[in-house]
Amino acid sequence: MDTVARIAKKIKDNGWSESEFARRLGKNQSIMRDWRRGSSSPEKHIEYIARVLGTTSAYLHGETDDPASIPSLSNIILDDLEFALFGEVRELTAADKAELLRNARRMRELQELRKLHRTE
Repeated sequence: MDTVARIAKKIKDNGWSESEFARRLGKNQSIMRDWRRGSSSPEKHIEYIARVLGTTSAYLHGETDDPASIPSLSNIILDDLEFALFGEVRELTAADKAELLRNARRMRELQELRKLHRTE
């Protein structure tokens, strides 16, 4: 069984539709179709996908047949930016990660200031 087939099995085991799974990932509902066709791949975010499904990347890759349930992130729904950042930050240097975090905090502070000004 290939990775996409194992993902599909875990989706079914969780009682979700593929649309529900895509929503939980913050992706378009056609994501499974794209993976099956080979026009995109789940590999870049396989660790996150495994966590959402409550399993391990080793199971999804077929390295083991034990789905080894782990705590799921199924209650978290990410938008496209959050989903992209989940995998992308692994490739950043420590300095770049620190800069990204500083920028995110600045943006959050700006948002809070905007909220304050709207309520005044």
